[in-house]
Amino acid sequence: MKALTNLFFGIITLVCQGQQCNYSDWFEFNLKGEPKNIKDISIYSLFDTTFFNLSCDLKSCSVINEFQFDSLGFIVKKRDKQYSYSCFTKWIDYCNYEAKNYKDSIIGIYNLGGENIEIKRFYDKTGYLIKEIFAKSDTSIFSRDSNHRIIGSYVHLYGTDFDIVTIKNIEYNLNGDIQKEKVTEDYSTINCEDCESSRKENEFEYKYIYDSYSNWIVKIRCENNVISMITQREITY
Repeated sequence: MKALTNLFFGIITLVCQGQQCNYSDWFEFNLKGEPKNIKDISIYSLFDTTFFNLSCDLKSCSVINEFQFDSLGFIVKKRDKQYSYSCFTKWIDYCNYEAKNYKDSIIGIYNLGGENIEIKRFYDKTGYLIKEIFAKSDTSIFSRDSNHRIIGSYVHLYGTDFDIVTIKNIEYNLNGDIQKEKVTEDYSTINCEDCESSRKENEFEYKYIYDSYSNWIVKIRCENNVISMITQREITY
């Protein structure tokens, strides 16, 4: 915990240059009230025909994400599970790592799933994340509005024989949660004669139910006015 705190104090000192910075994972999640833990359980619409082709029961077809935060609002532990295929079904401890500070970036070496992974992060002059390189290859680039919220992202994932590029454009509601999201995903293959490249374009709208802290506890994702996913969130303050 102390190491993690020192790292992010270092981030603020390094990139903010004396300016006030409210960057944290609480900020990125739009969480108020300084919660300690959140648990999101999502399930795709049962009206989606693909659901009936899945060889699993309702529980194993859900998507579960859990996060624990420190007193500064940064993630200290995380785990997720999706269709029983996730590599990270056990808690990942972000407290244990090595950090290297550079002029324009910070490199953290984490033990994720028993393997040491390097994550390089770049911040703007006010201390907000604008670029991340995972394991020296997968790259995420973020654009932010005047309130420092992410309004666009470019994510490039490199596989053994494929590339996936995902571009998102985001609009927010008055509470600061995502209201509309346009997603374009390009899948291309490398040295694979039996594989085909493809492109998917989706536009999502979101509706929420909030608790007394103005944090959402139910999120409904719609596509073409049809529900495509429902997420229920449990928050511990």
